[in-house]
Amino acid sequence: MSIGKKEDGVFYKKIRMIIASLAFTIGIVMSSIGGVMFLSSSAKLLFFEKPLYFTDYEEQCRFRLEEGPLTIKEIDRDEKKVISSEELRECVGKLEKQDEERYRNEKMRSLVDAFSFLIVGFILFLSFKRIVFPRKKER
Repeated sequence: MSIGKKEDGVFYKKIRMIIASLAFTIGIVMSSIGGVMFLSSSAKLLFFEKPLYFTDYEEQCRFRLEEGPLTIKEIDRDEKKVISSEELRECVGKLEKQDEERYRNEKMRSLVDAFSFLIVGFILFLSFKRIVFPRKKER
């Protein structure tokens, strides 16, 4: 086949149409994924202030404030640092705040990801819609 024949034009039109159709479909899929991610993250931020899993903050604080696990010598002598309830409450409050902030930041990052999926998908959708569904005058 030489360049310029009628068959070449038809072939390139078909290839162009296939690529445009794929880009159009990818745009729809990305927009759908972004929409689901956006709804999920925003609903979790709206309804849940803390992570959905349970964390034993008190046990973590006891471990931290007692300076880690006991050595064999300390177990034999039964030497253990005793922490006050005020220190424990302060540590638990600090850990809860850190966890809530980490949870919020994680969901905000998910929202940013969702927006980028929506924007890129919408751009792909709009830019290739013209090629996939041409107006009647262009046909």
